[in-house]
Amino acid sequence: MKLIKAYIRVSMTDSVIHALEKIHISHMSVTDIREIGKHVDREHAKYSMEYTTSYSPMAKIEIVCRNEHAEKITSVIAECARTGNRGDGIIFVSAVKDAIHIRTGERGDSFL
Repeated sequence: MKLIKAYIRVSMTDSVIHALEKIHISHMSVTDIREIGKHVDREHAKYSMEYTTSYSPMAKIEIVCRNEHAEKITSVIAECARTGNRGDGIIFVSAVKDAIHIRTGERGDSFL
C-alpha cells in the first residue's frame, strides 16, 4: 500500500478531486492548510541571500491506495494541479505497512 500526500493550490482542489473521481478514486482526505516556507528572492539573489518567510493557503489531499494504483493517481494529481508557476505544490509517496478498518477489523488493503 502507498500513502499519497499532495500539497496543491487551493484553487486547483476541485479540478484535482473531479479528475480523481473519474479514475474511481472516491476515498480521500482533503484539508485546508497554510504552507510556511522560506523562499529566496531570486530576482535579487545575486545581491542578497536573505530569505523571506511566507504563509500560503494550500490544500492537502491524502489517499491510501494499492501499490499498482499509486503511479496513476500521482500522474492525475500532477497533471491537474500544474499551472507551470512557482507554488504549484508537491506530492509525497510513502509506503504503508498496514491498515486496519476500525468497524470490521479487516487488515491490509482488502477494503481499499
